[in-house]
Amino acid sequence: MVLIHLKKNDASLFLAQCPAAGSTDDAIDALVHLHNERLRIERLCVAVEDLAKYGVFKPYAQHGYQPEDLDKFVAAGDAEEEAGGQEQIVTHEGREYRKVADPTGRRTGLAPLATYAATLEATVAEARDAIAAKQRVAAKHVTTADELRGVVDRLRAAVAIAYPMGIPEYDSVREILDGTEDLGETIHAKEVLDAANAALWWAGKELVRGKLLSDYVGRNDKTTIIAKLARRGMGAPMREPVMDEAAQREMMAFYYRKQEELKRLEDDEDDTSYTSSAWANPRALKSTFQGLSAGGNVAFRPR
Repeated sequence: MVLIHLKKNDASLFLAQCPAAGSTDDAIDALVHLHNERLRIERLCVAVEDLAKYGVFKPYAQHGYQPEDLDKFVAAGDAEEEAGGQEQIVTHEGREYRKVADPTGRRTGLAPLATYAATLEATVAEARDAIAAKQRVAAKHVTTADELRGVVDRLRAAVAIAYPMGIPEYDSVREILDGTEDLGETIHAKEVLDAANAALWWAGKELVRGKLLSDYVGRNDKTTIIAKLARRGMGAPMREPVMDEAAQREMMAFYYRKQEELKRLEDDEDDTSYTSSAWANPRALKSTFQGLSAGGNVAFRPR
């Protein structure tokens, strides 16, 4: 299996494996799926964190706060301070919740109890570790579709534990899990790729669809390549710098130390005083034959 190190600009994304005898179409589709699935998990982690803090979404028509709602929150905050900072526990539809006001006004403020919230946060932490780009690439962990599917399933199970009655269809967590989210004109839509409109670049050239991967990288299944995904028709992605940031810092530090060392040598008069001695004069022999050294140095002006 050819090991593909996928990057964006000079940042590593993940490692994936594709057979050298497989088609470039299959490789592009597989890489695009992994790329989009990682982005989906990132969005899901953010949504689950908000769910653990502030509860489920309100209907979209009720997003935001009215002035009277803000007055209630101020009063609730004063009451919480008087109670010594303890969280307020309320009962809603036969189930207990923590009363935590959402600053954005998008969620109900009925957060799950601390035990369930801790479960959600721990699952989110595990999910983020599973898609941590730099650490996984450094450890040479290959990302697979089954692995990412398992991450989503664990997040789904954690949400089901905290909300056994289910969450509304308009909640962002539910939309991401069901695959019904509408990214619209959000910044996330710019990052998600369409497999039919994606191109794979390696070594400054595009891997044309309809060919075999071995036509570009050879038949050796142990080959490792650094590739990038881009939208078709957008041209080649930005090339990586000649040296990485760490090597550049090391080189600058080396030349700085070298420069400081030269400065110290110039300032050290004890070590360089021999250069003004008579025996160190490279023209002493010539001056002797010309008769210039008998009377000492020749001066062309009175002293």
